[in-house]
Amino acid sequence: MFTTGVTIDIPDAQVDSRFNPEFDEETGFVTRSVLCVPVINKRGEVIGASQALSRTTGPFTYEDESRLKAFTAEISSVLESAQMFDATENMNEGKQGSVEIVSDGVITFDNQGNVMTCNTSGLKIMCATLEDILHRPAHEVFAGPNA
Repeated sequence: MFTTGVTIDIPDAQVDSRFNPEFDEETGFVTRSVLCVPVINKRGEVIGASQALSRTTGPFTYEDESRLKAFTAEISSVLESAQMFDATENMNEGKQGSVEIVSDGVITFDNQGNVMTCNTSGLKIMCATLEDILHRPAHEVFAGPNA
């Protein structure tokens, strides 16, 4: 998956040839299902993978995949920001100055289009607080000055 950049959904890990049972044997954990999505940076390069194991109520769903992809996009943004910060720190070592690291705004919605989460950058971009937008429909959040 890491080399191909393709999402993998394995509904029954125990019968899938790609599954390595060593972790289960060592820990006693029983992996029932696996959902794995690539962590992709802004340049479209695969820089990692995010994985969910053993959904409690059957195989993973499209909604599970969408949520893991949204979470993984946030991971990518955080990793890139951390790399930029490290590079800036190294570049400015011994010099005075400050650099503001700006991250993308990330907002997640439920199936009805209501805001479920929003990161700090998203709140800054919209000049809002989480209380202002949480559980509100997108058409209300992105109206007026935020249209």
